[in-house]
Amino acid sequence: WPAGHAYLQASLRQELEEDDEWRDGDDLPEVPDREFFRLLLIRFSHVAQRLCRNAQVREYYADPSRRKQRPFIVMNRTPSEEHALCGRGSNVLLDVREGLRLMEELTCTHPACRCTFDPAKG
Repeated sequence: WPAGHAYLQASLRQELEEDDEWRDGDDLPEVPDREFFRLLLIRFSHVAQRLCRNAQVREYYADPSRRKQRPFIVMNRTPSEEHALCGRGSNVLLDVREGLRLMEELTCTHPACRCTFDPAKG
């Protein structure tokens, strides 16, 4: 998984830079297998959570009257982060159709993003 490996390498390099242990031109740090496995585990558990949550949201919006009550889907309910790692802001309101379309993508392009979708009045 090249994107996950690159993300971990960049994170490790940033930590080394902050500690003045890495300089431009140095070899990129090796990613420990344990860290790579941990990121994969987080990614898979998030996909499993999204599968379950997305099914709940789709079922909720199957009723046309609910679409009128809650015409938006809120994206990225990540209370501890101002912005999700994928670059989308926290608590972004999307039209129901757009939100349901985005929910088809079970993961973001960023390997460590954990964005979510929930019904919202707006």
